[in-house]
Order: sequence, then structure tokens, then C-alpha cells
Amino acid sequence: MPDITCPHCKGSGKIDGTFGNKLRALRIGRGLTLRQLEAEVGISNAFLSQIERGIRSGMSVWNAKKLADFYGVTVDELVSEDEGHA
Repeated sequence: MPDITCPHCKGSGKIDGTFGNKLRALRIGRGLTLRQLEAEVGISNAFLSQIERGIRSGMSVWNAKKLADFYGVTVDELVSEDEGHA
């Protein structure tokens, strides 16, 4: 599965902290730990932690879709630079 083209990568191939911060805010807003989110969506808590901290470069479209579906948003909203989305 190819990686998503993320506006937060800014050509570096690495997701910046904005996307990770958005994912963290969504998770915490639901009162979930990384391990609980892993159980819900089937994505490893280590991978999710790396994305949230902005140290992981890229995410498959499949994983982005799983997270978007779980949070009730579109993939576009999930990766949007507008932090008001999602």
C-alpha cells in the first residue's frame, strides 16, 4: 500500500508535528491510550506513538483510512493542514 501524500511532509518525506498533534488530540479527546487505540483500529501502538511524535515518515492510505473511519472523519480531514478539521 502506498504512503499518503501528506501536506505536513513538506517534501521531506517526514510527517511534521502538526499531523501527529492532531492524531494525539483526537485520541486523548476520546480518552484513549495508545494501547486502547491499537486494539480498536489494529495499528501498533509503537507506530501510532511514532506518528504522534512526528518521528515516523509516512503512513499507508489503509492506516489513514482506518483512523479516519474510527474518528468519524474523512482521510482528507485527517491529513488537512487546517487544525480545525477532524
